Amino acid sequence: MKQQRPKAAAQMDPANLPAGDSVHILEKCPPWWDDYPLKNRSFYQCSLWGQYLERGKGYRTFYCYRESDGLIKGTLLAYLMPIESAMAKLFGLNKLYWHQGPLLADAADYDTASVLLAALFDAAGGPLLVSGSSPYVDQREVGELFPGLAVNFKLKIKKWATYLVDLSGGSELLWKSIKKEARKSVRRLGDLGATFKWIPAEHIDDEYVELLKLFRLSRGLPMPPFYATGELWDILGHEFLKLPAATMREKIRSAWPLICYNNTCFCFGAANDPSLQGRDRSINDLVQWEILKYGAESGLSTFDFTGVAPNPRNAKEEGIRRSKSKWGGRYLEYPTLEGGTGVAGRCLDIVLRGCRKLINHG
Repeated sequence: MKQQRPKAAAQMDPANLPAGDSVHILEKCPPWWDDYPLKNRSFYQCSLWGQYLERGKGYRTFYCYRESDGLIKGTLLAYLMPIESAMAKLFGLNKLYWHQGPLLADAADYDTASVLLAALFDAAGGPLLVSGSSPYVDQREVGELFPGLAVNFKLKIKKWATYLVDLSGGSELLWKSIKKEARKSVRRLGDLGATFKWIPAEHIDDEYVELLKLFRLSRGLPMPPFYATGELWDILGHEFLKLPAATMREKIRSAWPLICYNNTCFCFGAANDPSLQGRDRSINDLVQWEILKYGAESGLSTFDFTGVAPNPRNAKEEGIRRSKSKWGGRYLEYPTLEGGTGVAGRCLDIVLRGCRKLINHG
């Protein structure tokens, strides 16, 4: 089937840029990338993340930027992820992602955001399913552009949320700021014999990855697209990737890979032992507290909880929101662009959304 390319509105066509302006879509990272803007405070927009996508996952990765009279007006790092389904393969459908972008020199620069997305969609080809979130720490105003971008590219707006914990006051103030139930849980886990440790690099695959496989299998879930491995550790180094864990009865029961980048830290691919019962199941709280304490004592400014549903649809989403809210963070919603490009992309998006609804309500 011939690939379809989305048709951008005239004002978003890179060919219509004024003299002295240009848009570049590269599949290799420019040497200056991490210097713009503010040294790319978003980890998901930095060159290290791009290296992992290219080398570790083999994904086609795009470094997009707009230049005006020799000045960078905005950047966007995005990547294509194959969709493992017969229907997607039949239509040559891929998923185009970006996290916390685009990053703009002017937070209200709608033209730059538009032209970057138009050029990206054109370079990636089609049909595509698109999922991209806005910045929410340093350039929150970029999210205000998303409704207009959604209209022009015939995409939808979906709200997502996070809790941002302020670590700048130190660990003593942080302990006082978390909710009573969190403090009580951490103390009780100590009484139960739970201890904290850092998993060394040479044990990341056999200790953490095995625990993650067990955890995901117990819930009938495939492995997540991104999780800590020895290869990721080699790319990022110990400065950026750490692996905090909790043990009980001489066995690792919980592990939360931690990314530290430009004064912010966050976790992904968390796992805990599904065999734990009763009060032991709260062992994640010990890891979470030790992560926050480490961040506060290391001079980091923010912990990002990520992945909170603004309007929980079921008990699982409600439980996630409740467990993350007890650590005293500031609740913040942000928009994402979702949908399909090209006729086939939009049709398949409708079909897939319909399937998800049947699964969720079945």
